[in-house]
Amino acid sequence: MVAAPVEIDIATAGSLRDEILATDPDCTIVIDLTAVRFCDSTGLAALLAAREHARGGAGRLLLRNPPAAVGRLLVITHLEDAFEIEGCVGPADGS
Repeated sequence: MVAAPVEIDIATAGSLRDEILATDPDCTIVIDLTAVRFCDSTGLAALLAAREHARGGAGRLLLRNPPAAVGRLLVITHLEDAFEIEGCVGPADGS
């Protein structure tokens, strides 16, 4: 399991992407988004890289507990069906 940082942005997306790409693409890759409060386009690019990494093997990618902010980003970009999601989408402000 890969735990995503509180903010997935230009400062953190590269290290998140590197951590994901270091996983075995033949296994289930779980990205825990529980703590995420912000995600920008570089964060979305890291998630898309993770999806392609899993597709390159026999594994699968699972986004766990995405907050509402991430859910909105996926809907706005028409990628809501591109990822397997586990857990409820929670409020963006943590309340």
